[in-house]
Amino acid sequence: MRQYQQLTQDDRIEIYAMKQAGKPQRTIAQRLYPHRCRILTITTDNGREFADHQTIADKLQAKFYFAQPYQAWQRGLNEQVNGLIRQYLPKQTNLRYVTDDQLRFIMDQMNHRTRKTLGFKTPYELFCNGSRFKTTRVALGS
Repeated sequence: MRQYQQLTQDDRIEIYAMKQAGKPQRTIAQRLYPHRCRILTITTDNGREFADHQTIADKLQAKFYFAQPYQAWQRGLNEQVNGLIRQYLPKQTNLRYVTDDQLRFIMDQMNHRTRKTLGFKTPYELFCNGSRFKTTRVALGS
């Protein structure tokens, strides 16, 4: 039985950047493939970048769901993380001018921020060092 694992903020930021670049399906599948044993489902919005969602679902052997429009609660953790990212990149920010160094800084800040829902541990601690989610690979290490 596969254990449930949320994506790290590294994964989310990287995928968001790829989504903006217009090449998400192949790259998302490649980035998530090392973690396929932990991915049971994927829930996204209804953006056109997921028109070929079956490619991702097949590669990862995961079920793919779409949130209903204007039902942000169906992607609750995603919305929470988006809000945290907005502390660094306000909504008006043109992502074309965000550097890789800036993204790495934001990823590092997000992954080392303690969370109440994680027992005041960081996502990094649980994903990389925790006994429950022990792994020898970091998804998007810099």
